[in-house]
Amino acid sequence: MKGPDRATKVASAHWEALSGDVEAIVTEYDERGFEAHALHPGDVTLLTGESGDREGLDVLLPGSEFETVFDLVDRGVAFDSSEVYSAREGSTVLLVLVLVDEREEVALAFPAYYGWGAGREVLSRARERGRLHTYLRRLSGDIVTFTHDDPSIFEPPEEG
Repeated sequence: MKGPDRATKVASAHWEALSGDVEAIVTEYDERGFEAHALHPGDVTLLTGESGDREGLDVLLPGSEFETVFDLVDRGVAFDSSEVYSAREGSTVLLVLVLVDEREEVALAFPAYYGWGAGREVLSRARERGRLHTYLRRLSGDIVTFTHDDPSIFEPPEEG
C-alpha cells in the first residue's frame, strides 16, 4: 500500500491553519449577512486527466456537507465567482477556495492543496481551455462540479 505523497504530508502539517483561515473567511461572510458554509474535506486530489477524463481538484466531503452543497445548487445558487487564497510551501501549493454567489448572498469556503509539479501542467492546460474544474463529491460517487473561468487564480505566489 502506497503512503501519502509529499504534497499530502506538507498539507497535513498546515491543515489546522488552513482550516482556521476557512473559519475566519466564513465568519467575515456571515458578518456581511451571507449564508456562509465552511466545508471540511476528507481528501483532496489533483486530477491530471491521466486516469480518466476529469482534470482539476477533486474534493471529498462528508455526506452532510455534500448534501448542503447539493441543496444550495438545487435551489439555484450559482456560485458564479471564486476567490482563491494561496501559499506555497516548497513544492506544495496550499489553498483556501471560496465559492460565492453575490446575488443570493451565499458562500462556501474550504481548504485544498496540490503538488506544484503536476499542478503546473494541469494549470497550463486549463489556461489554454480557459477553465479549471473543482469537483466536490461524496464517497457514493455523487459529484457537484464547479467551473472556474480564470484558472490563473489557482497559481501559487512566487516562491521566496
